Amino acid sequence: MPEPTSSGVAGAAAFKAAGGAAAGGALLSAIVVMLMTPPRSTREWAVGLISTVVTGIGGGAIAVQYFRLQEWVDSVTGLVALGGLIFGCGLPGWAIVR
Repeated sequence: MPEPTSSGVAGAAAFKAAGGAAAGGALLSAIVVMLMTPPRSTREWAVGLISTVVTGIGGGAIAVQYFRLQEWVDSVTGLVALGGLIFGCGLPGWAIVR
């Protein structure tokens, strides 16, 4: 009988890697839009950062589900592509708030 932990460890590693790609893509989009249009106050900066990250993660998750891209998590190239997708989904968050 095979070890039950081997598949569980692989699944946990893939889940953590996908979470890292989501956070990295969303944070990168927030940084890019803030460099393009700097906030006028600390309050505007906080609202812009939060809305960009939440839009990136939420919109990215919707896009992954809609286009059925879950199997991309199995490869490094797929994770980079998902990070780019999440980056693109985070950009409208800043524009909506501004």
